[in-house]
Amino acid sequence: MIEPVTIEFPQDGAVVKTPSVRVEGFIYGAPFCETFKLVPGENNYTKSVTDQNGGIVSKSVKIYLQNQPGSKSH
Repeated sequence: MIEPVTIEFPQDGAVVKTPSVRVEGFIYGAPFCETFKLVPGENNYTKSVTDQNGGIVSKSVKIYLQNQPGSKSH
């Protein structure tokens, strides 16, 4: 049985240094790729799909944006 939605990258709890991250995974076995913009600190990315029974299935990952020395927060 194919999972409705999976997130392959980034892993949950990933720490990145860029203001956006490419999120890759699969929806019913078909690949998807999205760019997710980040704010400093903790970010939650969630992908939701409708399953065969009409219910909503979601997968989430937490992504942490590490502030760069000398960078400005908005």
